[in-house]
Amino acid sequence: MHVMGGGDVGGAKTQIMNTVTGLNRNNDVMLISFRAGPFADEARERGIDVRVIERHNPFRAARTMRDLVDAFKPDIIHCHGGRANLMGAMVRRSRQVPIVTTVHSDYRLDYLGSPLKQYTLGTANAIALRFLDFYQPVADRMARTLIERGFDRVIDVWGADHHGHAIRFAATMRAPALGLEGRKLDFLIMQMVRLMRGDEIVKVSKRTGKALSLADLMDEIGVDACRFFFNAKPDSHLEFDLDLAIRQDSENPVYYVQYAHARICTLLAAMAEVGCAVPAAADVDVALLTTPQEHELIKQIAMLPEEIHLAARDYDPSRINRYVTELAARFHRFYNVCRIKDAEPAVRDARLKLADTTRRVLEIGLDIIGVTAPEKM
Repeated sequence: MHVMGGGDVGGAKTQIMNTVTGLNRNNDVMLISFRAGPFADEARERGIDVRVIERHNPFRAARTMRDLVDAFKPDIIHCHGGRANLMGAMVRRSRQVPIVTTVHSDYRLDYLGSPLKQYTLGTANAIALRFLDFYQPVADRMARTLIERGFDRVIDVWGADHHGHAIRFAATMRAPALGLEGRKLDFLIMQMVRLMRGDEIVKVSKRTGKALSLADLMDEIGVDACRFFFNAKPDSHLEFDLDLAIRQDSENPVYYVQYAHARICTLLAAMAEVGCAVPAAADVDVALLTTPQEHELIKQIAMLPEEIHLAARDYDPSRINRYVTELAARFHRFYNVCRIKDAEPAVRDARLKLADTTRRVLEIGLDIIGVTAPEKM
């Protein structure tokens, strides 16, 4: 069942009409409009069951809508617009039917052209939204995203402050009318981020207008640092130290990993200048790699496929952060203990190949999380 004001035009009209028409192909759909006119007429021409409720008294309109709900017995109700949301909220209190609504990304932007409507209809809409089960932003086409494209898995990302809505949301998304039966529905809960400068908290507040945009943050610390730090364990509270993110030492994890890659590139270039190119794998005797540092580095390299698999399975890309950090640490220990340039030719070639393999694996890991792998630093 779809509920709307009936005066929608432009993109809103197209979005609703396409969604209703698409659902009507394989489901019984009823469209409730609170205004007779072109919108209701076009829906009828498309074969939609349209019911017009032209009652100015909201309580009488809600009573009529409840009667239609009882007769139609919908699996889900989709509202669009302030009046539809208000009617949906009134029905929701007495009818146990999941109700979703299509709103703007920020519903407070509605009715900005009319202060009177903003403080009457806008306020009523804001209150009504609290009683509905799920918001579907206008920019996201419900029909295309969930129905037409036929995804086998639905992943929804939530902020920690909306954790309590997950149960109602799951019930709504599994309604038969949406056609998602048998598909996997997963929630990812992202925790809050606290910005720090050393030991001081960077205070931000939307209410006071004091905010730090992501664009400003990238200008300050760089894209690589932003991606690496925000990718670190998103399901736990993150203290983002802005001073640490720009430090060029081993305490800064992204610098530490990138430096390992650059260090290997510098080594390979230096060896190439003296005629020692990286040998082919078939020409290397890996049995000569006998030190504990070499073994630990080889073990870490071999873990890459499994780490990628686990990161994808658990929706936890931060595993890659930890993997490349540990790989960089093991390479630094290997490089500090195992001589390459002055080693015997066969040992030198084996260690050179190990270093180049480490470089390639670091490059792959950083690329997965969108961080560059510089050749010089």
